[in-house]
Amino acid sequence: MGLPITKYTLLKAVAKDEDIFYSSYHTNKLNKFRSFKLYGIILHDPTTHCDFHLELGIQFDFLDHLTGQHFLFFGLTDTPQEWVRGREYHREYLDVFDQKNTGADYRSDDAGITAFTIAKALNIDYDDLPVILLTDDLRKKDFDIVRTFTHTLKDQLTQIGYYCSRLERPPLMHKSFEHNAQLGRDQAYIDMLKKIDVCKDRFQNQIAFGLANVFSGILSIFAQGKYFLQDKFAKEDQRSFVERVRSQITAAKDKPDDLKNIEIIENLLLLLMGMLASLKDNRNNDYGLSIDENCEKESQTIIRTFNKVAPTYGGFRLLDYSPLIICLGKVFEKEVNLSIVHWIRNDLGIEMPEFFNKRKVADESYTLTPLEIVVQTPQPVDFNQGWGAKWRPPSIGASEYVFKSLLEKMKIPEELTKPQDFAQKWEELRLARNRAAHAEIINHDAYIAAYNAFSFINDEKMFQQMNSIKAKLKFDR
Repeated sequence: MGLPITKYTLLKAVAKDEDIFYSSYHTNKLNKFRSFKLYGIILHDPTTHCDFHLELGIQFDFLDHLTGQHFLFFGLTDTPQEWVRGREYHREYLDVFDQKNTGADYRSDDAGITAFTIAKALNIDYDDLPVILLTDDLRKKDFDIVRTFTHTLKDQLTQIGYYCSRLERPPLMHKSFEHNAQLGRDQAYIDMLKKIDVCKDRFQNQIAFGLANVFSGILSIFAQGKYFLQDKFAKEDQRSFVERVRSQITAAKDKPDDLKNIEIIENLLLLLMGMLASLKDNRNNDYGLSIDENCEKESQTIIRTFNKVAPTYGGFRLLDYSPLIICLGKVFEKEVNLSIVHWIRNDLGIEMPEFFNKRKVADESYTLTPLEIVVQTPQPVDFNQGWGAKWRPPSIGASEYVFKSLLEKMKIPEELTKPQDFAQKWEELRLARNRAAHAEIINHDAYIAAYNAFSFINDEKMFQQMNSIKAKLKFDR
């Protein structure tokens, strides 16, 4: 069965694990809502995955019937009219806290920023979208993720629905560390995951709060209630969720430095930026920064996020400018990884475009070691790391050292017209990004220095040059 994610109050009730209106009617409905064997969330970016978004809307009514009564999936889509007509059994769930259509709808002025923000909150790589999230309880913090596509969605949801229809109880999805670490997971559930894992790169995630909690917290920013109570709930959740994210950032910055923790901090800072960009007072802001139109969709979304927050950032009384620097650093890192780093991968013998943004499953090693004149005690850099077909790029610093070493040998892409300047600005942005992901407070002057480095790369058409490199590798021109 399918439900569009249109009512913020329903997810809030599930997240709080209580009847927020304190009535036996709603409590009974909420208990029935919890009776499904599995829950799924289909997450995509409507502005990027246009065909997928269109197909999901067209097929939603059909998919609702196809998946049966034991599997409930949510989709980020408007409520289709044909789905509403003659659907009395849906009212038991749509009306959990919405008997008279009083529940707080959410409305987003930028669906791309909304999807990006949700992905960051769930620690999902934007490049992996669209995805299906699976859990046996929306209050849980851990869930499985499989990638999906326009041509595979129907079969994947059918497989999940069929699996749920044959269950007598919810599946054992995750190991129970409290009771029996050897208990493992249901084999039938694992077999079903294998069937729907079309890319052979499924994975598990664990977040700080439950799924429903995260969704209701983010959607509260967009909630538009018709009555005072809904607005009151939404505003309380906005403040609470933003503060929780800021507390997570502070706690993460106090932990020892390692690559995993830096990635966590970066995700949290981008999540904070997405939330700030979506606040009502910022939705019409535009700082005016633009990058080449051929840059990645994720990069374009981050720049739109930056443009909405930067003009009024001081007004938030946030003395730490780390979030703004992380935005610029992330865009640069993304574009470098899919151009310069892929140029190096191709030179190492990883075939393009076959393995563009993919890991090559092979016994061979695809590494390069930087020169000692570039970095002390150089270590080999793996340009084919990851799991399955999922490629994981080297750290931005490791790739920089390899690029500088190749520059010493005059072995660089011909598209780069000012490679020395490029290498210098790469270093400046990398250092600024690293500082932003650590405990120190980044002041306005440090932010301006990072912005100037980014602007130099932009003004000197270096993003266009990187996109030319990327096009040759991605499209085999």
